[in-house]
Parts: sequence; structure tokens; C-alpha cells
Amino acid sequence: MTFFYQQSVDAHDSIDAPGVQRRGGFERRTISEDILATLDRIAPHAGALGSTRALAEIATLARSQKNDAAWLRGIVAQERSLHEAVRQQCLLWRA
Repeated sequence: MTFFYQQSVDAHDSIDAPGVQRRGGFERRTISEDILATLDRIAPHAGALGSTRALAEIATLARSQKNDAAWLRGIVAQERSLHEAVRQQCLLWRA
């Protein structure tokens, strides 16, 4: 089990947030690294469960480092308006 902590405001709730995994010591890795490691462990079962394509999509997202938190931070930085960020998020959910 990986324990994630807030190292900085920039990493909060993001796929690149740091985490610590305790296995006979401490291993530091990001949420995306933890997701990819988990996918590697469950990949042998994907075929039998019909989820090979879904796991591939999740892996692509984890490798891309693109996520809602990063997108929202970008909108807030660009627009300098929480109102506009909320409006754009609502439009995205509505689509």
C-alpha cells in the first residue's frame, strides 16, 4: 500500500504527487508510478477478464501525466478566475 502526502501545492491531488511505499524500507514513487506498477501486477489477468484494452488506456493516461488536477490548475493560471475555471469544468462535465 502506498501512502501519499502533500509535498507541495503544485503536486496536491495530481498524478505526479509523491508517495511513500513501505516494503522492508521506504520507496518513493509518484501516483502514476504506483498505478503503472499495479497495472503490471494485474496485467496477467486482464485477458481472462476482458480488460486488456481498459488497462492499456489507464496506462496511457498514467504515462501522459495529464489529469483533471493539472488541467484545472492550467485553467486557473490562464484565466486568473475561479468563476471561469468552474464554468469550464461544468462545460466539460456536461459534454
